[in-house]
Amino acid sequence: MLPTMDSLDDDAGLMLRYKAGDAAAFSALYAEYKGPLYRYLLRHVHNAGAAFLVISMVTLLRALWPAPAIGMVPLHRADSSR
Repeated sequence: MLPTMDSLDDDAGLMLRYKAGDAAAFSALYAEYKGPLYRYLLRHVHNAGAAFLVISMVTLLRALWPAPAIGMVPLHRADSSR
């Protein structure tokens, strides 16, 4: 199922909120995309444990470092001058 424009707009808003430090925004994104991400990883690594581990590590990193601290690229542009 392809995402609708409304869901893409919602996702962009959630990413902006997450970048601003809103943990609930990350939780919403995680809830929506953990299944599709797991299936994508499973197709590529052919190992359920490894796919689960990657998703777990992303969640752990999110808990340890808020979005701005892990170098998220701004959604509106990629600034290569830094």
